[in-house]
Amino acid sequence: MELRIPKNLIEFEEAYATEEQCLAALVQARWPGGFACPRCGGKKVWQLGYKRQIECTQCHYRTSPTAGTLFHGCKLSLKRLFRLIYLVMGEKDGMNHCAIKRQLGINRKTAQLWSRKIRDAICSREQKPLTGIVEVDETTIGGPAPGYFGRSLGENQSLVVILVEDDGGKCGRVRLEPSKSASGEVLGGFVEKHVEKGSTVRTDGWQAYNEATSADYKHVVKIAETPQDASKELPLVHRVASLLKRFILGTLHGAWDPVWLPWILEEFAFRFNRRNARYRPLLFNAVIDIGKSRKPPTRRQFQALYHILKEAA
Repeated sequence: MELRIPKNLIEFEEAYATEEQCLAALVQARWPGGFACPRCGGKKVWQLGYKRQIECTQCHYRTSPTAGTLFHGCKLSLKRLFRLIYLVMGEKDGMNHCAIKRQLGINRKTAQLWSRKIRDAICSREQKPLTGIVEVDETTIGGPAPGYFGRSLGENQSLVVILVEDDGGKCGRVRLEPSKSASGEVLGGFVEKHVEKGSTVRTDGWQAYNEATSADYKHVVKIAETPQDASKELPLVHRVASLLKRFILGTLHGAWDPVWLPWILEEFAFRFNRRNARYRPLLFNAVIDIGKSRKPPTRRQFQALYHILKEAA
């Protein structure tokens, strides 16, 4: 997608100052090689900004650049929605619903809906498997649960499996998955899903990983002498776990729901894997690019999905 990449908010405001500029950018994103009329093959169009439509100059066929995209059926102006995506993705740690509400003058439910739409678009992207040396471990998120220790979970806790590429002692790409248990069958499914066969899997010696790694992976065990030394033996996963909890407590103010946890983890991984991007607005372009061919769920569909997942939990 050959869209202008603003380096900061000032350049963003110049590039997308009007509804017409935002619509033109969406047209360019959907048809990077130029629009071709499906009826007559015409290349020239008029923009009907007030209807969010474009019209072929030859046969007068009309179509909407927002149809079937992240902006399908949206009631807010494209100018406001572009700024919403920029604010959410342009900040290093994102933005919570109340902050979006204050910045854009929309109600909290709308801010919540569009946060979910953005996360849903992020979840739909294709991802290449992790390679090389990959650290794997689990962490528990949630408040204290008296009487529960180790990998056992209280009612207000969830288990998250973290997989991190070792990039010469630094964190490479990450994958995160919520899990109901730390059994060999469950962990094995995550390893097979996210790690390329033939790679080296480094774990803390939890017996389930012997089954999880099977013969398709080289298994390296790093056992810490004391719980305090665990972060020294597996520093990468502990670093990611710490940043994840900081993201949940800081950006989300600790307000997370187990039902939506997979979406939250995908957003965190999306940001983390692009932490070295030269410009933060590149993440805005990435979301527009992902969402140009995906129609998001509606508010009612999200509500129905929530109840289905809630009952299944």
